[in-house]
Amino acid sequence: MRTPRGYMAAGEVGGRVVVAGEDGEAEVFDPEEGRWRPAAARRGAVVARYDAAAAGGRLYVTEGWAWPFERAPRGAVYDAAADAWVEMARGMREGWTGSCAVAGGRMYIVAEYGEWRLKRYVEARDEWRMVAGGGVPPEVRRPHVVAGEVGELAGGRRRIYVVGAGLDVAVGTVAGGEEEVVEWEVVKGPAEFAGLAPCNVQVLYA
Repeated sequence: MRTPRGYMAAGEVGGRVVVAGEDGEAEVFDPEEGRWRPAAARRGAVVARYDAAAAGGRLYVTEGWAWPFERAPRGAVYDAAADAWVEMARGMREGWTGSCAVAGGRMYIVAEYGEWRLKRYVEARDEWRMVAGGGVPPEVRRPHVVAGEVGELAGGRRRIYVVGAGLDVAVGTVAGGEEEVVEWEVVKGPAEFAGLAPCNVQVLYA
């Protein structure tokens, strides 16, 4: 990067890597050109990164809800085609109550409260809709980090991975159109990883 950063949001948007810092500055890496260039700066109040996701040619950055909940969280969206930032829609930022994964072009969050249920964002209604089928299995203990497979599986299904303490993994397979249901499978981590806690997860393809 042109500017060293220790705390940032990043994602692949339109074939390029977009990095946004808390200071409002942003950079874009073009792999074909092999170089970084400045992107449009984000104006307004600072958004302290809590979670971020890239989908549909945009990078979404939210600071999330924080105790003592004195104000609604802020959020911003970078549109790669327009090279511009806009304020995140109200329903999206107020309902973003967990970690986000993008699977099959859809945005999901695993809620950090209650039964760790899965929710999907519906842009046309600006709301997060609950996915049927139950939450993350309780044997996959917090802290959780999540990731989704970029493409769809056979039959239009989508897959989400939730990694928990001890590197246990809950694999969620989501089926359906407007009304969705998730089925979970747990893959236990090796015994020697029992004391580990995840900080990030990525789905890689060999």
